[in-house]
Amino acid sequence: MRLQTCPPGCRRALLERRPDVRQAENQLAAATARIGVAKANYFPRVVLTGAAGAGGIRIDGSWFGPQGILAIAPQLTLPIFNMGRVGAGVDSARPRRWGR
Repeated sequence: MRLQTCPPGCRRALLERRPDVRQAENQLAAATARIGVAKANYFPRVVLTGAAGAGGIRIDGSWFGPQGILAIAPQLTLPIFNMGRVGAGVDSARPRRWGR
């Protein structure tokens, strides 16, 4: 009985088509992304919100306007006192990458 040989790259292509290998690869990619999300908590967050409006003022039966209203509110969040919690989150995300 003669064994058939696969051309170079054939075995790799066969492995890439296996559903269990694809699932493991997707799980690894998702776990790696969760580590990145956990590491992002080390950095400050800046949120900028705003509101705008227009209206008029009525004095003695006459409208004067339009009067503009504008509000901008920046918000800065710094992870100063919760670095231990952030580090623990990163440490707990790492073993999940390898299925432990």
